[in-house]
Amino acid sequence: MLTTQTILKLLRPGYVCPLFLYLLLVSALLLVDAFSFVYLAESYGAYLVFGVSGAVSLTGVLITIGLIARRLRLLRRAVFLSHDPKKHYRVAASLTAGGLLLLSPGAVTSAIALICLLPVLRVVPGAVLCYLMRRELEPVYDYLKMEEPYGASASTMHADSSSSGEHLSVEIPADETS
Repeated sequence: MLTTQTILKLLRPGYVCPLFLYLLLVSALLLVDAFSFVYLAESYGAYLVFGVSGAVSLTGVLITIGLIARRLRLLRRAVFLSHDPKKHYRVAASLTAGGLLLLSPGAVTSAIALICLLPVLRVVPGAVLCYLMRRELEPVYDYLKMEEPYGASASTMHADSSSSGEHLSVEIPADETS
């Protein structure tokens, strides 16, 4: 859903022109990917290329989901301990970009996704993405700082129910007591 702030951004030429240039880059990448897909399908067989592409995409996305979940836990922990979260922002941005690239079948996007996912190389795409999103990331630290620490809501809820004196009682039928 579009917010008023997003609509106002779309009305500024300084925002729309770079947006279309980025989208043009993405469409060129997808065209090169489609060409490589057709070329490989003609060379090695369509079913083999479809199978390998699907297996790589599915496996990569499942691995990426686990890596992103772990990184987000580390990010929340760093914010809770008042550490600088920039490293975690970079890694999470790179992992997210890699996962999104894996959703598109093809050799070129899978190769770029591999760059985003490998621990040695993911610093560069993450730094570029965080630089491009620096204004959007500024309030994130404050927002995460206001969140309750992981697990605090469950313990608070348990303490509230026990202090109010409300307990669940279960009656056992006479047949099952023996």
